[in-house]
Amino acid sequence: MKNLHFDDGESLWDHLSNVQKRSYPSREYIYRGHADANWNLIPTIYRANPQLGFHQSQETTTMVEQQLALEFYLLKQFISGCDEVGITVPNDSIEFRDRNLSERKFEEYCSQPSLWPSNELIESMVMARLHGLPTRLLDWSRNPFVAVYFAVSEALRMQEIWSSDKRISIFILTIDKYLHDSNHLF
Repeated sequence: MKNLHFDDGESLWDHLSNVQKRSYPSREYIYRGHADANWNLIPTIYRANPQLGFHQSQETTTMVEQQLALEFYLLKQFISGCDEVGITVPNDSIEFRDRNLSERKFEEYCSQPSLWPSNELIESMVMARLHGLPTRLLDWSRNPFVAVYFAVSEALRMQEIWSSDKRISIFILTIDKYLHDSNHLF
């Protein structure tokens, strides 16, 4: 990982404007902005947040089961909320809910955590994330200025606790274009 430091917005802007121009033709970039350069790349569902406290009453549950239960419960609540206000959920049907969100399926996820989330749930999780639900997904953009916007707007919301030694950060991840070719999907 390489860290680049910029002392002003103009030099950051110039650098981000030229990233694509300096790259190899087989490379693409995605970007993520943080209001605090000390923050790690951790999805919201894994960050310490007492408001998300979800405690199983049984002492025999594992941390994995607790985490899975939290994610499962929040996604089910989000989908129920969508139902109440008439918002369509991606891939939704009675069969979709039975295959992915039934109690029977929850027990299967707990016995085999690697099955969570199913590929069918990813679009619903993306929608939930875009509506503010904490998930295991990280928001990335192909546009560097979107990342800057989110970093700066969050920093402005934190301006009461901001100090002169704080910095925003923009993460740049290089992606080979061949990964987008359906013959090379992993």
